[in-house]
Amino acid sequence: MAAAVRMFVNEQEPRSDSHREKLEIFQRAFPAAFKGRVADIEPAALRRWVKARSVNGNTQAMYYRYAAMFFAYLKANRLIPDNPMDGVPAPKTKPARNILTPDQMKALLNLGLPDYVRAYLLLGGFAGLRTEEMERMDWASVNTKAGQIHVPPGAMKDSGGFDQRIVDFTEPLKRLKAWLAKQSGPIIPMASETFHTHKRRACAPVLALWPDNALRHSFATYHLARAKSAGLTAFQMGHTDAKMVQKVYAVPAALADWKAWWAI
Repeated sequence: MAAAVRMFVNEQEPRSDSHREKLEIFQRAFPAAFKGRVADIEPAALRRWVKARSVNGNTQAMYYRYAAMFFAYLKANRLIPDNPMDGVPAPKTKPARNILTPDQMKALLNLGLPDYVRAYLLLGGFAGLRTEEMERMDWASVNTKAGQIHVPPGAMKDSGGFDQRIVDFTEPLKRLKAWLAKQSGPIIPMASETFHTHKRRACAPVLALWPDNALRHSFATYHLARAKSAGLTAFQMGHTDAKMVQKVYAVPAALADWKAWWAI
C-alpha cells in the first residue's frame, strides 16, 4: 500500500501549493488506515474511511477526491483489475469561501517576510492577482505613478475571456507606493514549486495550512462589500460574467468587515 501511494504521489504534477499539501495529507492518512494489498480494498471500507475523516462535507470531499485519483491512477496503470471507488458516493459539499480576516492579513504582513512573499500577499489580497499571473509578471507592470497594475497578455488565465486587464490600486497599495516603486525584476523570482515552499514556511506562524485561493477570494469579497457592484468587482478580477461574482461572493461580502480590510 505504501509503495503504491508513493508511486501515485511522485507522478502527480505540482499544480499548486494546495495540491501538494493535500497529497502530503493523503500520503500520511491512507497507508495508515489500509494495510496489505491494494486490490483487496472494498468499497464499503472506503465509504467508512471517507465518512470518518470529518463531519464536514468539504473535508470528506477532499479525501474522497484524492482517493478517487489514487485508484484511477492504479486502474489506468493496470495495477488493479477494478476501481473500488466506483461504489463510493461523492460526499455532499458546500462551496468553500476561503477568506482571510483582516487580523490574519495584518499578522501575515507583520512577519519578517521575503520581499517576494510580501508582494504576493499585497498583490493577491489587495489587487486580486492570481498566483499564476504574478509568476508570469515583472514589476514593470506595476505603475505606481498611475496607481494601476497591467496584467498583460500571456499572464492572465486562458478562460476564453479577456486576454489582459488593468487593476486599480486600492488603499493599502496606495499607502505602500514607495515600497512598491523600489521593486524590480520578476515579481516572483523563482520556480513555482520553490516559491510555494518558501511561502508556506514564511507564513506558517500565522497559517499552518494555506487555504485554496485565499487571497483572490478575500479581494473579491471585500471589494464587492465596499463597491456594491458585482460588475466593477468582476472587471477588476478579469471576469467577463458579473453574475458569477454575485452568486459566489454576495453573502460573504454582506458579512465581511470590509472597512478593516481596506484600512490595513
